[in-house]
Amino acid sequence: FKRVVERILHDVQERLIYCTSKYIQDNIAAYSPCGDDLEYPGKLLTENQNRPPTTDENKNQNRLYSGWYPTLENTLLCLSKVFRCVEAETFDELTQEAIVACTESLLVAAKHLASSSKGSLDSELFLVKHLLVLREQITPFNTELRVKHKHLDYTATLAAFHEFISESRGHMGQLFRINRNNPLVGLVSHGVPTIQEDEVDCKQDLEGQLRQACDAFIIRAYEQCLVAVIPFLQRCETFNKGSIDGEAKAEIKLLKDTTFGSPNLVITLLNTQVKEVPTSLRNIYHKMKLYLSNKQTHSILFQPIKTNTFAGLTKLQSLISTHYEGVDELSQMLNLLAEVRGQVSQIGTGLDTNSKQDGNSVEAEATSNDNDHVKDSESESKQETETEKA
Repeated sequence: FKRVVERILHDVQERLIYCTSKYIQDNIAAYSPCGDDLEYPGKLLTENQNRPPTTDENKNQNRLYSGWYPTLENTLLCLSKVFRCVEAETFDELTQEAIVACTESLLVAAKHLASSSKGSLDSELFLVKHLLVLREQITPFNTELRVKHKHLDYTATLAAFHEFISESRGHMGQLFRINRNNPLVGLVSHGVPTIQEDEVDCKQDLEGQLRQACDAFIIRAYEQCLVAVIPFLQRCETFNKGSIDGEAKAEIKLLKDTTFGSPNLVITLLNTQVKEVPTSLRNIYHKMKLYLSNKQTHSILFQPIKTNTFAGLTKLQSLISTHYEGVDELSQMLNLLAEVRGQVSQIGTGLDTNSKQDGNSVEAEATSNDNDHVKDSESESKQETETEKA
């Protein structure tokens, strides 16, 4: 009877593994966005507006999934169902397959979102948010995401076969001679395929994708804040290098005498563009809070944006002080820049600025929900046990 039960259990597990792998391919890897799947940040705004306080666990669980992209929800639900139902080694392979498929689907969705919402930061924040959730939600499974793949390398076999063909032409009689010059002996001795072993670290790849998404968001946000200042500083730097190398025109020796650097244009730049820098920075901060709820994550992502923006304004102030000395509008320019720099320094002061930035990872985004899926699977196992006892 024991053998029969073990055989049935083995067959059930094989069927479960097949169904899980097929589910990953159909509902995660091959998923195509439709309807309001990419309605960001609209989905998050709707979620925040329709968030009444409740103690119902089912409603809390549905609310947890409401702002997620469907492939992320499918991945975590799939893994939570098969957890403890298959062997640990098999579950590690399924987890790796699901994470790779989910990450690829999130990258594709972020590209679609970037093409439909040009100029915004929604695609970068979308990717950061979902990769953070994926990384944190797979932690309770305690899976080994480093998997080794073995395969045969037929490079030596192919080379030995080509050598065999070239040496056999016109010398077929040598095939029946037992000596070192026999092409057939060379094919057998040198044409054996070798075993290659490749190690794939899925967790490291996920960390790398998350790091790239965070860097892309920081750079895009900084460029969006100083959208008019950065080109102006680049043109000024090019002009200064040309003046030093003696390549500038003889009649234009000062930056304030150029067409793009005249005092009137600089005043216009400061009044129209630089004044809007604090507003742009606040909008980025509020958008980041909409996507990410963890304050420590806010500090890690927002602090470099604020620091780079402040450094750009300081560079502009230094350039104006150096190249516009004696200009009547100099005091007006410096006062306006000092006011803007003061406003920038006050934005996000409530963040935990003392938190250290980890170069390899971003801090937890939804740590309070880390064990949700493990608890779900454990409760289902308990219910099944109680049913069997009954």
